[in-house]
Amino acid sequence: MFGPMIRRVTMQTVFACGFALCAAQAVADEASDWWVYVTNDHAHRIAPLLKQGANPNRATPDGQPTIMQAMRDKAWKVYDLVAADPRTDVNAANRQNETPLMFLAVLGETTRAKALIARGAQVNRLGWTPLHYAASKGKIDMVNLLLAQRAIVNAPAPDGTTPLMMGAYSRSKPVVDRLLAAGADPTTRNLQGLSAADWARSVKEARLAETLEAASGARDRERRGSAGGSTDGDSAASGATRGAGGGGSDGGGVMFGGGAGGGASSGSGAGGADPESRLAPTSGSRAGGSSVGGNAAGAPSGAAAGTAGSNGGASGGSGSNASTGTSSGTGVGGVRGLGLGSEDDELPNSP
Repeated sequence: MFGPMIRRVTMQTVFACGFALCAAQAVADEASDWWVYVTNDHAHRIAPLLKQGANPNRATPDGQPTIMQAMRDKAWKVYDLVAADPRTDVNAANRQNETPLMFLAVLGETTRAKALIARGAQVNRLGWTPLHYAASKGKIDMVNLLLAQRAIVNAPAPDGTTPLMMGAYSRSKPVVDRLLAAGADPTTRNLQGLSAADWARSVKEARLAETLEAASGARDRERRGSAGGSTDGDSAASGATRGAGGGGSDGGGVMFGGGAGGGASSGSGAGGADPESRLAPTSGSRAGGSSVGGNAAGAPSGAAAGTAGSNGGASGGSGSNASTGTSSGTGVGGVRGLGLGSEDDELPNSP
């Protein structure tokens, strides 16, 4: 009596399992073409895979999460689809510790940035920040957006580089003016002893450098005034302090201290930001630079250590000028432009 029923149930189970296996295999086959679909902006192919459970956070072999690879490929339909998926990690970092919001900042995608921030994308983080990246390309609208979202205006990169330095390097006076108005400190120096004015001068922006030097002088006078000293910085009785932690002409950078008595701050200067190298459709490691700064008055020229790395940047150059604590002829390990397809997407090489 129960035999035919059992056989029917068994056959239904077999068919159901077979169908499920076939469906799973179809999904696997489709998923194997995931990166083809991303590169070609085939959102209509990605959408059903996501509905069937495909992981929106899967990464390329070189560590780019899908949402970031879509930006590199300018596959904006796929980007919008993945960015809207509630499972997508909007703060997923690639191997260079960059996030989706940092990529959007470089590209000036303010509308998409607003949406990603609303979903929880971090405006502030340790190391390079979205504000650094926006300033590095002169993206004033993005800078305004990030500041409105309480971006830390003086956030230091690992080598002490600030968003203001990146703005100076991008030759963007509007960005520099906006950052200064938001409280950016023009007296700050990075681990190579370079100020924002030095970055401007490195790209032959003499007027912008003068603007930054004037702002730096005003900041110094303000500090001396608040310390109760006279406006004459050379007065021994003024009680003036130059910067914080050995800044000004008496040593290393404001944010990281430095040697007193004319010596530039010592330590490795990391190669500069290379934000768009990892936005280019074809990636690859770039020869990086880790330049050793001068050590003290009379120290020999800084040596260049050509380490391999993905953060490019010219290194080395001559060491510190013992009388001023600034770098003479030092290579600015700058932001390098990296082939997003137009002149506007590229930055000049470091001097």
